Amino acid sequence: MALVFDGDNKHIIVSGDTELSLTDIYSASRAWEDASDTIEYHHVFDVSTELLFFLRYGWKFKPSGYASGTIINLTGKISTTEGDGQVLTVPATTGSQVTWQFNTPATAVIVSTSEPINVWHEPPTPTEIVGEMDENSTKLNEINNNVAGLY
Repeated sequence: MALVFDGDNKHIIVSGDTELSLTDIYSASRAWEDASDTIEYHHVFDVSTELLFFLRYGWKFKPSGYASGTIINLTGKISTTEGDGQVLTVPATTGSQVTWQFNTPATAVIVSTSEPINVWHEPPTPTEIVGEMDENSTKLNEINNNVAGLY
């Protein structure tokens, strides 16, 4: 899988492969963040316990070097934290446009051609947010207790 993380433009540049997994892209983004001084770009993704991936801080997918009519399949559940109508892609700078196909397991398949893709997911309720925050706080306390016990 050929991925380039362009922090200045907030683009995840995809080339070569046409079958991609959001879990693999997420792992690559974390490796990129760990391997370089990327603090100014923040984290590319946030991920929920249900493996719903959220593009953050304006990051978008961008194709590079694909032939006309190419379909790029991304598998996984994805949304964005931006208030931009859930735009997930930007067109290629040069060359032919591609079709993005977002395959959401057991939910839906979303298809878009050269236009940016918009995805809408119902936002979580306040009760769901509080529940996830409580769960994460409990996990963090357990980790802190385990680390404290090592000293």
